[in-house]
Amino acid sequence: MKLSLKFGDNIKKIKQEGCVQIYAVKLDQADVAGASQSALVRLQSVVSLPGFRVGKVPLVMIREQFPSMVKDEVLELAAKAALPEIIKAASLAPVTQPLMKNMSYEPERSLYFELEFECSPTLEPRGYEKIAAVRKTKKIEDADVDKYISQVREYNAYLNAAPEGAAAEKKHFVIVDYETWENGAKVQGGDVKGEIVDLSSSQTIAGLAEAVIGAKKGETREFNAPFGDKKMVFKVTVLEIKEKVVPEMDENFFKEAGVKTVEELKANVRKLLEHNAAEKTEKDLFAQLEDALIKSNPLALPPTLVKEEAKELVELYKK
Repeated sequence: MKLSLKFGDNIKKIKQEGCVQIYAVKLDQADVAGASQSALVRLQSVVSLPGFRVGKVPLVMIREQFPSMVKDEVLELAAKAALPEIIKAASLAPVTQPLMKNMSYEPERSLYFELEFECSPTLEPRGYEKIAAVRKTKKIEDADVDKYISQVREYNAYLNAAPEGAAAEKKHFVIVDYETWENGAKVQGGDVKGEIVDLSSSQTIAGLAEAVIGAKKGETREFNAPFGDKKMVFKVTVLEIKEKVVPEMDENFFKEAGVKTVEELKANVRKLLEHNAAEKTEKDLFAQLEDALIKSNPLALPPTLVKEEAKELVELYKK
């Protein structure tokens, strides 16, 4: 027997708060009897008892020996009958599985339970007619074009060996090996080979750049530095001294950029920057409109989704 439940008869909406809606489902004696019979037949196909193989256990014995299983089957049948009816009649868009609660069951007599749904928020826009948004435009100047080209040149910079006999300067990159010593003894695992050091920037080991500046290729320098809560001695050997070479704006550079002249290059860069600026303007305008709509149309969010999002953010932060 297929259980059939109707909205308004067996099912009623009893509460709505934000995105949460609660529906009461009530089955009378006839409905429970029909659901119980279906549950017993279903269980008969899977249970066995001494002297009775699967499919042959009398229904009355199943009712007596497996009351909790009968109850679970009846609940499942009722929930399966109620869910599509509620979703269709109330035009729900659930974002999570509904929660069953406040269940009351009297075998063969009555069944009552509530289904709690978390649904997608509905938005009926208001206040959008008076939204004030400012279109923020940026004029691309010659300085912007020159800055972009300089950045591209820096990005394509490469390292060349410094002149023979050159001493390391702050503008240089050096390739070094270093050893770590403590109280006159070499620290196991403290050797580093072939590390590239930019002498113009701060280093993970305080004093490394300062110790190397002025040294020549093949020279070894020592310096003291704190490492954790200890004070170590570092012995650094300069293997190579490199200079950063920024490509000139010559024929090769133009060829790589797909142009023939500096004027053509600047025109292309200006076009690119103007396109990017226009996109940024549109995104900023959209963000203003979005923020204004959110402020004038506050939305209640599904609690479970909020909790899950918060949990994901916490896990992301931990990483």
